[in-house]
Amino acid sequence: IRAMPTQCRYGDRCRDHTGPHRSKYAHPGTTSRTPCRHGADCYNKSPAHRAQYAHPGDPDSDDAAPERKLGACREGGDALAEGGRRAFAPPRRPCRYGAECYDKAPAHRATYAHAGDADFDADAAAPERKRAARGDSQGENRGRAGVAPRPPCRFGEGCSDKSSGHRKKYAHPGDADLKAEAKRVERQGDCRSVWAKDSAVPDPEPLTPEQIKEQATLGAQTLRPRGSISMDDATLGAVAGDAHARHCFEQMMTNEKRMCKEWAVFYHSYNTAAVLYELQAAVASVLFRFQSTYATLPRLLRGNFPMIPDARTLEKMWPTWPEKDHSPIFKSVAICATTSLLRKDPEATPTAWFLKGYAASVPDTALIQSLVASCGVEASLAGTLATKIQATFVKFNVGAKGRAGHMLQIFMKRHLVDKYVYAALPYGVPDSSRAPLGKHLNGPGPIVGQVRMVVHPSAFLRATRTRVYCYSADPEYHKRRAELQDTLTDILAPALGSDEARIRAARGIFGAELPAWYSSEDQRSVIKSMPRQRGLSKWQ
Repeated sequence: IRAMPTQCRYGDRCRDHTGPHRSKYAHPGTTSRTPCRHGADCYNKSPAHRAQYAHPGDPDSDDAAPERKLGACREGGDALAEGGRRAFAPPRRPCRYGAECYDKAPAHRATYAHAGDADFDADAAAPERKRAARGDSQGENRGRAGVAPRPPCRFGEGCSDKSSGHRKKYAHPGDADLKAEAKRVERQGDCRSVWAKDSAVPDPEPLTPEQIKEQATLGAQTLRPRGSISMDDATLGAVAGDAHARHCFEQMMTNEKRMCKEWAVFYHSYNTAAVLYELQAAVASVLFRFQSTYATLPRLLRGNFPMIPDARTLEKMWPTWPEKDHSPIFKSVAICATTSLLRKDPEATPTAWFLKGYAASVPDTALIQSLVASCGVEASLAGTLATKIQATFVKFNVGAKGRAGHMLQIFMKRHLVDKYVYAALPYGVPDSSRAPLGKHLNGPGPIVGQVRMVVHPSAFLRATRTRVYCYSADPEYHKRRAELQDTLTDILAPALGSDEARIRAARGIFGAELPAWYSSEDQRSVIKSMPRQRGLSKWQ
């Protein structure tokens, strides 16, 4: 009788399932050698066969029936399945990454079965892939289900290795698996974006299905209570006799009716500020996928937002400014708006101000140059670009007298209203009679009055939080807005025309390191490939 194999020093913790190791060493709960499939009927008495396979009566022998059933012992060969694992061993948990798994570590391969292994169960792997898509358990930062995450390249944006082998092995900024990790972190409330970290006020819970149904029953915000006001000539006033302006108001009311369930609405009138709003929208369309064909963007630079990130802070700081809502600090982070398209407002009733627009200050070339310089452009080049941009605005009649008015229709998710907006009287004086504003806007009406709104980029650059539409009193300018945006981005090519330039510009706007989700590609190409989701005509 031959001697018993030496006991493996790792015992039941051993993860080496290779044939030579298992033949040489004994392990608790398993045979040290492969059971011969012929069992007691085996006629092969050769020393080599008897040394490799266990037979009934051997000290390390188990019943060979399971082996015979599996048929894993091949003629004159070994009983090892694919991947060096015995076919009669307990099946391993399927790796959710399957054939696309990048983890070649022996410990991982011994623990998890992969596509092609004898014990890989594709049906059992399906739930694993579904969990991967949701971002839980192992590999929750993958870009898509079935693809294993790669380790991030240590050089990040500065990596110069463009070889396919390196790019396949390591993740770089803009890659799907890094973006997915950023989304996972954001869901957990620790977003890497400095914008999202500005405010200590958490997002309230969204409306329940019952509350959404109630808002649908109440109808459009401006028309509450139902039947209390209509879009007749008397209500429209100066707008009634202007075909283009009237059409704009009809479109805005259509938007209100369509979106009233989950969105509160605000109206912001302006004229000369269009220069700055259009320029910021052009920059944001390239860097942050802002859909500038729909609307302009009131604020973009981070500036004073770390100091005033939300309405609660704005309302507290307002009394400290002698100029009230004319303070430069206020203007850098907030705008004035009203809550009704048709009802009379103490300062800026939309029907009265749409054609001429509400004037604040006139942006000059120096202000445009400052914005361009914030994108990381040298002062001399920023001055040249600012001059070209100013000439373009003159060509497109932006801010000209006559029909110089513009209106932003701003939709904000109802549960976010009190985070970014407070009810106000003229000059920004808080209006306690309508506080909290969110409750007032969710009520049966009538809804009327001014607000002061913090236009934080973390909210205004995300269509899941705010949606903005622009309407211009000049029908020719209204039609040519897309052309204007294309012209502006062409002029800004030195500041935005390459990956390196866009990274530099985004850093200047963020005022800090870029978050993991940021991609340096021109986001306009991404926008063009996106399906139209808003159901609006191209005219808008």
